[in-house]
Amino acid sequence: MLVRSELFKLIKKKMYILPILIAFIPLVLAIIIYINPKDLHISGEFSSISFGLSMWQFLWAVFLPQLVVIYLTSESNKKEEENGQIIYEITKVKDNWKIIISKLIAQLVLILLFAVLFLLISYISYVLLITKTSMAVSTIDSLDTKIMIQKFILSIIAMAMIACITYLFNTYFKSIVTIILMFAAHTLVNMLTGLLKVWYLLPSSILYKGDYKGDYQTLALQITILIVVGIGAVIWKKRALDNMWN
Repeated sequence: MLVRSELFKLIKKKMYILPILIAFIPLVLAIIIYINPKDLHISGEFSSISFGLSMWQFLWAVFLPQLVVIYLTSESNKKEEENGQIIYEITKVKDNWKIIISKLIAQLVLILLFAVLFLLISYISYVLLITKTSMAVSTIDSLDTKIMIQKFILSIIAMAMIACITYLFNTYFKSIVTIILMFAAHTLVNMLTGLLKVWYLLPSSILYKGDYKGDYQTLALQITILIVVGIGAVIWKKRALDNMWN
């Protein structure tokens, strides 16, 4: 019931507009590839699966999916604390864990819908446009596809944890400050895991071989850091709401 209420509030605030706009980026790229302007030198090969996953990895590298979840979490929850709505919820529900979990689940539902919409639009764009170009291939590299799918799943987990951390920051900072801090934290995690050279420290993965080993383990370490920090953020947020109640 609480989750449905939170989803309704997000929809009412039109928080879905930004994710929808970003989900159409693969279509824009597919149109460019199809038109193939002479002054642009575009090269590469895509299968029906790899096109969407490759686009997702590119956007992840430039921080767009992360920005989506930070924006959704920050904007949707900060206003409730500023106008006192959160106090009303605390008084009514009297269980801060229910409030926190319901809000985070609602955010996760939107994240999953965003990811599914992104891949769906990518697939449709591939079928309608990319297949009519020389970049379309029918064969699929099973190892590359496996890696991209698992990276996609890890990125969803990372977005859920980013939502947890953003939810905590909302208690202390304005939305724009939260976005800047989250971007800085994300950059710092990337730098630290790069410096650690984790592929020399961790045991070999049964899922990856050769050159993919270090890349996967670096990403896995980043997700581990986010999970630990995310869980800590949720516990901290619970204490902050307890202080509001008291």
